[in-house]
Amino acid sequence: MAAFCARYWKIYPSTRDSCFEDLLIWSQPWTMGKPRRVLIDWDYGASGIWKCSTREEITATAPEAGRWSGEAPVNMPASLQWSNLLSPSLLDSLKSWNRSFESADMTDERNRALLEDEGRNLALCVQSELGVESWELFYIHQGRVHRINPPGSWPIKTWEVDLLGYPPPGNML
Repeated sequence: MAAFCARYWKIYPSTRDSCFEDLLIWSQPWTMGKPRRVLIDWDYGASGIWKCSTREEITATAPEAGRWSGEAPVNMPASLQWSNLLSPSLLDSLKSWNRSFESADMTDERNRALLEDEGRNLALCVQSELGVESWELFYIHQGRVHRINPPGSWPIKTWEVDLLGYPPPGNML
């Protein structure tokens, strides 16, 4: 798993009958960083919800080469599972919404607009379940990344640099 290089990390709900059983993301900022940032977006075969890595995670030195043993480093905090934070019905809705992108004709602007509107509604539901105290929820609509609370939006091509503080593409530290 190349999580150390990913800008967004999928966090799969743990299920006993899944090949992703107990697949968890270990990340220091989930316990230390405020706010926690989440993007509602789709990708093939994904769950529709992504943790946004912090600038520190993006610019951190990769671990030493070698085979991952499957054990988290000792200094890593407890893991996060969406199933511990969100209702099963909301997780199912996110997954169903994500799958609908795979079969939709995305060249039809009406299809894209309907799916983006549904993504915005799902982001509002996720924000409602997580609360606003320490969570920032983002969704993509009409070529921009929108934040629910506090409200704001950024061009999709520059939001990572402008808002998250990532190095510009090609300038990774």
